[in-house]
Amino acid sequence: MIQHFATLFTVAIQHSYYTGNNCEDFEFFVPSSTASAMQGGKVLARVLAGRLHVLYEAEKPGVPINSLVGQTLLFGLRLTNSSFSNFTNPVGIDAKQTPFYSNSNNPTVLEPAKGIVVASGICTHPPQTSTRPLTLTLSDAIGNSLASQTLLLGEVDGCFDLRALPEGHFRIDEFSEVGNVSQTRLFVSPELRSTSLWGLVAIKIDAGFYAAPPTFTLDFTARQEQLQYFVVANQYSEADFGKLNVVDNGEKGRTKVDFDRVLPASFSSKDIAPELLGDASRVVMFRSQLPVARNEHGFRNIQLKRNGDEDSVLVSHLPQPSADRPQARFIIHLSKPDPNP
Repeated sequence: MIQHFATLFTVAIQHSYYTGNNCEDFEFFVPSSTASAMQGGKVLARVLAGRLHVLYEAEKPGVPINSLVGQTLLFGLRLTNSSFSNFTNPVGIDAKQTPFYSNSNNPTVLEPAKGIVVASGICTHPPQTSTRPLTLTLSDAIGNSLASQTLLLGEVDGCFDLRALPEGHFRIDEFSEVGNVSQTRLFVSPELRSTSLWGLVAIKIDAGFYAAPPTFTLDFTARQEQLQYFVVANQYSEADFGKLNVVDNGEKGRTKVDFDRVLPASFSSKDIAPELLGDASRVVMFRSQLPVARNEHGFRNIQLKRNGDEDSVLVSHLPQPSADRPQARFIIHLSKPDPNP
């Protein structure tokens, strides 16, 4: 018997840091509850070039053998690139929470990430407010209260027993004398709680998927930061030191980067302290006037020069921040200039 499979939907990951935007810094995995649902719906999941392809067995094009319309398939994301945060803008949620993506509002579009706490067992809840007394209420996804407790002056954290709850969405609301002051979304799952989870993608199957399979996209953007070159020229004369300059000769397809010359007296507290670099009278920072977006190849033709009647190029291609560098700052040490350039 020949089996025919067709695409149900695809999940792509894009990142402006990479040429072509294709990002392969994550791996998808299938929780057991979703694996069971997929088995019943005769659905397969395959990953190719960083994209998740979900396929259904079809009687004929657009007609599944077993329909999953109305069910939600949940997929976990594991981060495989430990340098990811160095070049990626945060997704806009609390750093202590897990990004959760879903198509709950528009069946063919993923919403921006929401922050959730993946929990199981005995759950300790640190309140988001110091107000006391404070009542904590555990509710299900539609707001039915399941348990509550009140924290009095001197009591720090709340605690709820989640062991009898099924896998799924819950929430903890915080109530003070002025009303509801905070809400924390929970996703209860002992299985996911014990994995190295970065995020979750939940896709609710719409009837239209079988005829017109959508592609869902997780979009990440590259961090923008100012390039900083700290040039140390201890053996330079005052005249030669004053001629040092950083110039961007440009490349096709990108905007030219202009630099300011900043002397130690104008360094901020966030810059490298001049005394850590050498003689402050021979230390200068060249800082890009505007933040520039990180990219995997960096910028070529940003040069360190000694200006004069004829510019002398000291460094043809200044270093660029690679993925493993958390900051776009570099220290350039120069030896004594050639008296006959």
